[in-house]
Amino acid sequence: MKIIDRIKAGARVAPAFLIVLYYLFVALDLFTTYLATPDMRYEGNWIVRLFNLNWSQFFIFYSLTVLFVTLGLLIALDYIQKYYQDNTIIYNHSLIFEVFHNKKLLISFIMLGCFYSHVINLGHIVINNYMSYIYIYRIENVLSNISTRYISNQPFFLLYIDIIPIMIGYVLAVYKVKRIRNKYRTMSV
Repeated sequence: MKIIDRIKAGARVAPAFLIVLYYLFVALDLFTTYLATPDMRYEGNWIVRLFNLNWSQFFIFYSLTVLFVTLGLLIALDYIQKYYQDNTIIYNHSLIFEVFHNKKLLISFIMLGCFYSHVINLGHIVINNYMSYIYIYRIENVLSNISTRYISNQPFFLLYIDIIPIMIGYVLAVYKVKRIRNKYRTMSV
C-alpha cells in the first residue's frame, strides 16, 4: 500500500508524534489499569465487565481496538487527502454537506473523530486509574485527599468521560478536515 510509504516522521498523512503519543497513552493505560485492578475486579470498561474478560483476553481485545483505531486514522487521513486533492473544484458546498453526501468521506470523518476522542479519553483514563490506585490501596502521598474526593464524585467523572472527550475529538476532526480542505482550496486558486 502507498499509505505505508507515507508513514514517516513528518509525513503529511499521519503526524508521527500523534501516533507515538497515542501508543504512549495506551501503554500508560494498561500499566495504570494493572496497578489499580490486577484482578480486573474494578475495571470500568463495560465490555470487560459484560464479557468478564481476564487480562489476556483484555489485552487481545485492547490490542485489536488500538490496531483498528490506528489503521482507521491512517486510511481516513489518506482518503481525505486524496478526496480534496482530486475535488478541488467542488467548493460551493459546506463541509457538513460534503461529509454527509459522500459515504467514504463520512466514514473517514467518523474514524478521525474516533481516533482523536480515544487519545483524549486515554489521557483522562490514565488519571482515573492512578487516582483509583491511590484510593483503593490507601497510598499516602500528595494526591491522597484529591483521590478520596475524586472517587466520591466518580459518577460525575464517568458522565464527563462519556461525553466531553468525544465532543472534543470530533471538534478536532472537523478542524483537521477543514485544514486539509483549505490546503487544497488555496492550492487550486
